[in-house]
Amino acid sequence: MSEVQEITEWLLKEGRFLADDSAIVAEYAIRMRKAGVPIERVNIAQRFANPLLVARGVIWTETETRAYSQTH
Repeated sequence: MSEVQEITEWLLKEGRFLADDSAIVAEYAIRMRKAGVPIERVNIAQRFANPLLVARGVIWTETETRAYSQTH
């Protein structure tokens, strides 16, 4: 199985069941780096159609994983 297939399998079978967004992003980034992808930073964000909450997301770096939310 290729490294890309292994990451895909992990996302579909295990990663999607993690309750913490930060844990999913951190593990994904670590697996991508182990596969040889030269990433230094990952930022995953989601916008909302909610008048009180604009967006939320997770930023991963080699030294830190941080969740954030942005409101009006």
